[in-house]
Amino acid sequence: MDKDLKMIIIFFFLRVFLHPWDQVFSDRPQDEVPEWTRTARLVGVSYDYIEDAEPLIDWAAQSGASVLDIDVGINNYYHRFLNPDEGIKLLKVGCDLAHERGLKAFTYLSGFEMITKGAARSNGTRKKTVATPFTEHPNWLQMDQNGEPAVFLGSQAFWLEAEDESAWATPLNPAWRKQYMHIVERVVRETAVDGIFIDVSTFMTHFDGWSERWPSFDPYMIAEFKKYGGQWPFNVGDFTDKNFQHWLQFRYQVIQKFLDEVRQTIRKVRRDVVLINESYPGGLPDAVTQGADPYYNIQSCDLITHEWEPADKDALNRKEYGWLFYAAGIELFREIDNNRPRWILSYVNTEADLLDQNGSNAANEALLNLAATTVFGGANYWECGSQNMINTSTNINQRKDIFKWVQENQKHLYDYTARPLDAIGIYYSPTTRDVADQSWWGIHQSACYGLAMGLLENHYTYQFITPRSIAKMLPTQVPVIILANVAYLSNDERQALANYLKNGGKILVYGENNDEYHLDGTPRTGNPLAELKNVPKASLLIKTKNPGYDYFYGTILSPSTEAYIYPNYPVTKATKASQELASDLKALNYRPYINVESQDLINFRLESSYTEDRIFITNFTGLSKNNAPSATRPIKLTYPTNYSRFIDATSFMDNLLQVSHEFDNNANTETITIESTNSWRGVIIRLRKNNEDQPKLNQIPPDSPHPVNFFSNYPNPVRNENATTLVFQFTNFSPSRLVIYDLLGRKINELPLLRQTSGEQNSVKWDLKDDRGIFVANGVYFACLQNSSRKEIRRLLVMR
Repeated sequence: MDKDLKMIIIFFFLRVFLHPWDQVFSDRPQDEVPEWTRTARLVGVSYDYIEDAEPLIDWAAQSGASVLDIDVGINNYYHRFLNPDEGIKLLKVGCDLAHERGLKAFTYLSGFEMITKGAARSNGTRKKTVATPFTEHPNWLQMDQNGEPAVFLGSQAFWLEAEDESAWATPLNPAWRKQYMHIVERVVRETAVDGIFIDVSTFMTHFDGWSERWPSFDPYMIAEFKKYGGQWPFNVGDFTDKNFQHWLQFRYQVIQKFLDEVRQTIRKVRRDVVLINESYPGGLPDAVTQGADPYYNIQSCDLITHEWEPADKDALNRKEYGWLFYAAGIELFREIDNNRPRWILSYVNTEADLLDQNGSNAANEALLNLAATTVFGGANYWECGSQNMINTSTNINQRKDIFKWVQENQKHLYDYTARPLDAIGIYYSPTTRDVADQSWWGIHQSACYGLAMGLLENHYTYQFITPRSIAKMLPTQVPVIILANVAYLSNDERQALANYLKNGGKILVYGENNDEYHLDGTPRTGNPLAELKNVPKASLLIKTKNPGYDYFYGTILSPSTEAYIYPNYPVTKATKASQELASDLKALNYRPYINVESQDLINFRLESSYTEDRIFITNFTGLSKNNAPSATRPIKLTYPTNYSRFIDATSFMDNLLQVSHEFDNNANTETITIESTNSWRGVIIRLRKNNEDQPKLNQIPPDSPHPVNFFSNYPNPVRNENATTLVFQFTNFSPSRLVIYDLLGRKINELPLLRQTSGEQNSVKWDLKDDRGIFVANGVYFACLQNSSRKEIRRLLVMR
């Protein structure tokens, strides 16, 4: 027998022997995504005929794309939904051509919408002779509370022609759903596609009046809601009605389960195909009316594409504060996506007369501003000249240059081992949005974005925190957490905040009515946040006035601004709110690790990886319609030399910057100065870490008899379990940190640890994930209990 064949048989036998049979072909772990998704340079192409595929894919490849969105209309038209043969044939050709050119390819599938061409007359009446979902399958459709189906004629939306019919299916109709999953299975089985891209899977809100109708109330949804424990009818739109609140949570779960089934269908055929879900507009209030929130949906797909156009303004028209808003959204998506790749789909302009292959000067500047802000936020860049999304670019030559620069610097832009360093935490509560933010822009959501923008204006780095991550927040990573009008906190959230305070963290609370609702939307008596006042004043500051809300209102929503959007800088109200925010942080004795001196409007982001720190600075100074950022005054960054040292600086797209650095030996600091006489958009500064707190491999001692009481973990080795419990009890030793390291001495995770009293037994569970929330590989790890003068280390063996 061939030697290689023997090895394959032996490997397969061991695989089956070591794992239960149902795990031999198990799903790829949810937290793992292919590397190509992390460094994707994205372009969309669409064609109706096979002969058009090659020139379009060559056009995309020549622009520097690494990943293609191939839209051949497999299921978005009604006749194609019934018979996808033609679309699958077109897709197969495109995938093969893309792979020949070294590109990855995913395909567009419509979510719940089916379009029928030629179903309407120009006067807006229906043609009775044309078969449509409405005429042939009315029970497939979403309905409002009065039984009106979600079907629309004519050019009521930009993506429809005057003679189109748009019909929206309910995801719970079994016949429609069976056909949808059949299409997914065929696409994966019959083509070499690398991913399935599901367009916005949402309950219909885009057409006039439907955002207030809270669909879908079709019989299938009503029946399932009753199984879910709900009662119908209820007061639709009444946030104080328990059943309406129940309905909102139910709708999220319906879409999640739909995506779950799509992913399961994909992986029954091929495990290497990723599921991508488009989200619009993620992190904004429409998530509630649509029933599609990326915070929940990320659990049911591999990654999300955020169609991110804040306040309906394209990049061409965005002004200074609009760019701050855009940057804040990208940072929120980092937390929402649980540190998965963030694909950002944005439009440069919606003014058709400005869109051409050469590009106007104004559109060119907007294209560069969009690229710099997106990639300096650590997100993957997907530019569309207009909302057509495919076969377009504001300037194809400029796109080539951008993609070339991104590819050359992707190891710094897309380092997924990196985490925010010394970041102010902004607590974003999706549940608060659901139970309390009843207006389109509620106080909590506005305050979260306003706080982010105000911190950026103060040149502080920040990160968003959610209920999913609060238990892992440590003061060493996030020295202050800000809660702004958080109307709901679960018991777990309250406990996590209490533990954070006990570990030395500081909390800044804005708003007098925090934690005022139960999950069902009914009022709560008492205020558990206010009851935390017994902690030292230096650790907790509670203020009724909310500068975050004032900042957002003054810059984005103020009626005095141009069309309620983006005033000219500066704005007195926003500036005052920004100053109040800085004063409150100072009252908590917050001092940033890197001191930034700048009189300009910049986006400042600081992140730390295993070996180095990176500073990303994006320049928004003087941005208004049709122009580039202004040349700025000097920017100075000062930090302690006992932790970091300057390595180098890389400017965006070769803008000329003078970057110098000097030491102050008396103060043990290093200062970087950035100067330019030209317009510039961004710079990456790299700092080398000393890593003095990380044990090197040869410094880790072998296990020895426990000199004091015990420190152990169980199970060890960790085989089929998804967690191990570390148990410890010491005398004359009070550890302050519990850190997991890998075999090379790199920090993998730091586990929350309550202050330890000598002689007290304690236990902490490690879920076998790193600080990004991703499962670690099998191997040897070290748990290190330590304080400033002593370390106790034990080996852990992971063999799942």
